[in-house]
Amino acid sequence: MSYHSSSYGGGSSYGGSSYGGGGGGYRDKFGAPGGRLQDVRWTPEMLDRLIRFEKDFYHEHPNVTRRTPQEIDEFRRTRDITGECLS
Repeated sequence: MSYHSSSYGGGSSYGGSSYGGGGGGYRDKFGAPGGRLQDVRWTPEMLDRLIRFEKDFYHEHPNVTRRTPQEIDEFRRTRDITGECLS
């Protein structure tokens, strides 16, 4: 069997086959996943029971913390890094 003639539905082994023809098979096979989901109606009581979650993932490495203002200025200067204060 050659690369371009497939026993799975003519044409190439990727498009135009019985496997969905270029990605269309996913939608046909599964419909609209989540299409019947309903919005959650959050009551104050439900919100009170939620666990508080804070996105605080950044922990500066001690080497960065120890950098002097001169080292930071040198780093920015040698790499052409500039910035402006918008406040």
